[in-house]
Amino acid sequence: MGGCGLENLEVGPVKTKRESVEAGAAEVVRAEIKLGNGELQIGGGAGALMDAKFTYNVDDWLPDVSYAVSGNQGRLSVEQPSIENRFLFNLGISAMNGICGLPIICPWR
Repeated sequence: MGGCGLENLEVGPVKTKRESVEAGAAEVVRAEIKLGNGELQIGGGAGALMDAKFTYNVDDWLPDVSYAVSGNQGRLSVEQPSIENRFLFNLGISAMNGICGLPIICPWR
């Protein structure tokens, strides 16, 4: 994938990691989730503050989980290591299709 910044990416087999975080003494928790790519599903019904399953195939993309309690307030952070994706599209009146092998369909007005 020339020019995409993924030339040195080491893709391995799909792995799964489960992580659970207990609320401890916290009565209120602030959760911050920062993920750069992939699919995110959030639901209720966990037995703990967080029961998560991470599925990944690039070791560097496994999210970091941290949790701390100060007084009665907890702070949960789930953050994927810095991954920067930036896409800039400038489209005009003329139909554009097949750029970089991606079909682009743009309704105009």
